[in-house]
Amino acid sequence: MDIQFSKEVAEKTIEAYFQGTEVKGFINTVYYYIVDSKYRKKIRLDTFLADQLVNPDPELRRAANSCTGKDVDETIINVIKFVLDRVKYKLDIDNWGKNEYWATAIETYDKKFDDCDGINGLIYVLARLAGIPRWLIYSVIGDVVGGGHYWCVYWSPKYDKLVVIDGTYYPSKIDVKFRPKFNLKDNYKKMWYVFNDRYIFRPSA
Repeated sequence: MDIQFSKEVAEKTIEAYFQGTEVKGFINTVYYYIVDSKYRKKIRLDTFLADQLVNPDPELRRAANSCTGKDVDETIINVIKFVLDRVKYKLDIDNWGKNEYWATAIETYDKKFDDCDGINGLIYVLARLAGIPRWLIYSVIGDVVGGGHYWCVYWSPKYDKLVVIDGTYYPSKIDVKFRPKFNLKDNYKKMWYVFNDRYIFRPSA
């Protein structure tokens, strides 16, 4: 499935997809995040993802191809299964010797350990390389019960619902059909920024 992706489409669809999350709307924005606490390196959230999709490592391409299913719903579940089988959780301070470090997808793939941003960033990149269009998947940084977190959300065209795809916070391999609709009432509490490899949004209220 393919549509013309534009700022207007993104702004309309993202509001529709997040209905019921107690967020009243989204504003297109730009945001830089510190991805390396030791060197105070900052990156734009959308650019961080987009850069990884340009000339990706052949290993990532092969992994993504192995995850391609009969439709996008099967593909996203194949991706999270692949990542959960390959990569285990480890804090940045233990893994990289830094309080905060956003590893790239290939770094996480090679190291086989990372925290939420590395693991869920790998999920996002593999999903995109496996053919899932950017308008179906977004990365999110925000609050969950327990503190700040990075996760992904995916909209299923087949089941017309937005679901969480998360490799570290209550990770699950269950099919999209059986996943509950995403909401901000249970474990996920607040979205600071929602982004993909082209756009960054923040809640308007």
